[in-house]
Amino acid sequence: MYVKLNQKKSNGGLSATARQWLIVCLLSILGCPINASAACPSPQNPAELHFSDAVREFYDDMCRDSDAPLVFALDPSVKERLKLPRGGHRLTEDDIYPDRARHLGFEGSVVVAFVVELDGTVKHSKVMQSSGHRVLDGAEWMYWQQYKFDSPGQLDGAPARVFLVERMNFKLKGGPGLPASFSDWMIENLGRRILQPYSRSDANALYEDLDETAKSATSPSDIQKRFAHYAKQYGAMSYMDYQGLAGVKNVAGVPHYELAYLVRAKVPQAGSATLIVTVVDGTPRPGIAGFDFKESAIPLYFK
Repeated sequence: MYVKLNQKKSNGGLSATARQWLIVCLLSILGCPINASAACPSPQNPAELHFSDAVREFYDDMCRDSDAPLVFALDPSVKERLKLPRGGHRLTEDDIYPDRARHLGFEGSVVVAFVVELDGTVKHSKVMQSSGHRVLDGAEWMYWQQYKFDSPGQLDGAPARVFLVERMNFKLKGGPGLPASFSDWMIENLGRRILQPYSRSDANALYEDLDETAKSATSPSDIQKRFAHYAKQYGAMSYMDYQGLAGVKNVAGVPHYELAYLVRAKVPQAGSATLIVTVVDGTPRPGIAGFDFKESAIPLYFK
C-alpha cells in the first residue's frame, strides 16, 4: 500500500488513511495480532453452518480466495435462491475405480469438498473424509479437480461460486473386498505383526497376537518350530509390499481374508517370498488367524 505520510487535511492533521497506516504499524511493533485477511464475501455466516471443523476451515480459506460470493450449497436457507452448477461429463464410481485398488481388494467411501468457480471449473478440492486408502482418496480428488461444469452456480440470478461436498462410494463388483477396518496403515501393520516376531524368533509374541480361535488350534512351541523351518528355508526376511487379497474363506460363518505380501528373503535364489496372512475382522483391530510363507518372486494370482 502506498500512502503519502505528508498528506495533510485542511486543519493541518494527517489524512484518515495515513492515521490508519500509522496505527497498524504501531500495533505491529507492540506485537498485537492483526487480522489482515479480507472479509469472507458470502451470504452466509460460516459459524452458523452445521458442518465439521475441517469443512468450515476449508470453506473459510476458499471464501477469502476470491471477491466473488461463495455459497455453501448444503445450507437450507439458500435452497430457494441457489441454482446449482449443472452439466459436465459425469462419471460413476465404477468409471474412476483405480485398477490398483481393484487388485488390492480396496473398497471405501470418500468425501471431498470443492469449489465450483464462476467459469464452471474446479480449482480447489480437498478430501474431508478418507476411505483409509490413499489410492481411492486420490482418485476422487483428481476426478473433481479435473471436472468442469457446463453451467456454473447462481445466487438470486447472479453468478456465484458454489461450495459443494460430495461422497463417492467405491464398491467392488463380482467379489468381496476388504472391510473398512483394513486401512492402508492396518494392512501394513499386519505384515509387521508377523515379520517382527519372526525376525526375533519370538514365538510367544506372535502367539499372543493371534485371534482367540487361532490360539486354540496352535501353541507357542508349534509357532517356534515353524519359525525354525522358515529360517532354514528362507533365512532373514523383511517386509516389502502388500500384493492384494489372495482369497476369502468362510470358516463357521466367519469370513477369513487371505492377504498376500511380497517380502525379501535371504536364501531363495529368487530373492523374495510370499507371506500369506489369514485375518478375521475385529475390534479394535483385525485378528491374525494364520500365516504361511511360500517361495515366489511374484505371486501367481497377481500376474
